[in-house]
Amino acid sequence: MTGGELLIQCLMAQGVKVIFGIPGNQLTPVYESLYKHQDEIQHVLGRHESSVAFMADGYARSTGNIGVCMTIPGPGASNAHVGLGEASTDCVPVLLITSQNESRFAGRETSKMFHGLDQKRALAPVTKAMASVLHAEEIPEAVTHVFSALRTGRPRPALLEISSDAIATEVDAPVPPMVSPPESGPYDTAPLAKLISKAKRPLILAGAGIHHTKAHTELQQFAEAIQAPVFTTILGKGAIPEDHPLLLGRCRSNLAHEAFDSADFLLAMGTRFTQMDTGGWSMKLPEIWAHIEADPTEIGREYEPTVGFAAPPKLILQQLLKKTLPSSSDEWQEQIRRWRKEHEGAAKPRVIDILRKAIPRDAIVSVDVHITGYAMHRHFPTYQPGTFLYPGIYVAMGYGLPAAIGAKLAHPERMVIALAGDASFMMSSMELATVAQNELPMVIILSNDNSLTSIRGSQEARFGATLGVDVRNPDFMAYAHAFGIDAIRVARQETFLPALQVALASGGPFLIELTPEVFREF
Repeated sequence: MTGGELLIQCLMAQGVKVIFGIPGNQLTPVYESLYKHQDEIQHVLGRHESSVAFMADGYARSTGNIGVCMTIPGPGASNAHVGLGEASTDCVPVLLITSQNESRFAGRETSKMFHGLDQKRALAPVTKAMASVLHAEEIPEAVTHVFSALRTGRPRPALLEISSDAIATEVDAPVPPMVSPPESGPYDTAPLAKLISKAKRPLILAGAGIHHTKAHTELQQFAEAIQAPVFTTILGKGAIPEDHPLLLGRCRSNLAHEAFDSADFLLAMGTRFTQMDTGGWSMKLPEIWAHIEADPTEIGREYEPTVGFAAPPKLILQQLLKKTLPSSSDEWQEQIRRWRKEHEGAAKPRVIDILRKAIPRDAIVSVDVHITGYAMHRHFPTYQPGTFLYPGIYVAMGYGLPAAIGAKLAHPERMVIALAGDASFMMSSMELATVAQNELPMVIILSNDNSLTSIRGSQEARFGATLGVDVRNPDFMAYAHAFGIDAIRVARQETFLPALQVALASGGPFLIELTPEVFREF
């Protein structure tokens, strides 16, 4: 078999079901093998390399599995950099596969070669692991290496580059078995259990590590056992159902500041204490607190914990649940109920409320960077993990539509909604072609005010005028129709729900354009 066939067999052995990519001549032997294995592994053609990386990201976030994208070397790999940057800062397991020049040119200056790029140097800041293959027989070991990294500790992207002649060469090599996360534990949780037992006013902060280790059930059971309120980070949204009586919202709210000031113990799980979550590291933590985080380099990096565990949160929670731990004080539980009532009573934008009530609990919502998106993160209730996709740290515009495509291909049975502003939508709007070509029944909600609205506000506040924020858009109805996608423009709030119902019932892709009069309440 060729190196390309060996690569595809290795990927299938690792459980890969979908590859998002754009072909190139150096990858033709790989595509030959993909053609042979179409019943086992699906290839989805994107229209831009940043988009295929976003698609792999959406696939990974919505499933908890590894998302795979593939591009040509050089410009293809560098275009994917934005998507890998988002996956890197948000800790999403995305694998980029690309080719490289022939092995006989190894050591030559890359800038003198066809599609020349030192891909390892270029992508080092946004990847956790890399493997370069010069000879076909090295493919199995390289695949094992990158998948081991992707499945160990806190996830980030990985790069696998293979020389064009290795892909085409005939080879006889074994296909390695699926890589499993290394076993760890048990851990000595007695010091942590002692702190929890002494706490009368415990508090829980849940981050993306809950998603990575699939610790959602354990988190909810533990919070209920000790009757502790739960706040989530930006990327921890959905770690516990947002209609649960112990969930009090995101950790940057005024209510969170009050709770942090009142608590006598904090258990932080799966969080890196990012700038976004801590308000530029101005957040004040309780004097006594514990940190559970799979990445050992994060323990004590931003805040020094009383007790720290470099371990998957799921394993620590499982051990704690075997112990008999006391509940919080009656006064604390009463305070939690008051806070929960305050949280439930917070005003929600009407259009967001309409959207939430119109779609199932397990619907997946992919939100781009725009005014609507900021409000969605604060006000849109999320009930299941992997159902709210949001570029929370890198904040890359153009994310919403392609990530929704990745999620829809992962979950064809679920409802998928993409939300974007006019400017963010235009950064990846070519992927309407991908939606149409794959006949994906999803709804795109586009907020259009012909403006970079949040930037406009900051400029007006700063110098009383604006520059570069007025956007000339196409007729989005005609634009969607050009791809064969149904569309409707909503100019009054009372017509949003009927339009949404039509879109959801259409059975195909559908674009809803909201004018400023409708989405202003977001």
